Formats: sequence, structure tokens, C-alpha cells
Amino acid sequence: MSSQTSRALFSAYGVELEYMIVNRSTLNVAPLCDRLIHSVAGSYESEIERG
Repeated sequence: MSSQTSRALFSAYGVELEYMIVNRSTLNVAPLCDRLIHSVAGSYESEIERG
């Protein structure tokens, strides 16, 4: 029988959260993320580190 090792929460696997930008009135998806990232980073990036 193998010995089980305890691991800290999320140390053995990752959780990915995805958010959608939606229209407040209709809840339709608003394709604004690329423009938002461009306004913050000054270029089109795949992600931005904000601390």
C-alpha cells in the first residue's frame, strides 16, 4: 500500500476562472476585452500582470 502525502490547497492542480464582459441590460456578451487590454497595455497582449 502506498503512503498518501498531504498537499496544500491548489498545489496539485490549477483552477482557471474565466469572466465575460456583458451588456448590463441584456446580458449579451460584449466583445470589448481586446480594446480594454489595448487601452491598458498600449498594445494587443494575451494577458496583463497587474499585481
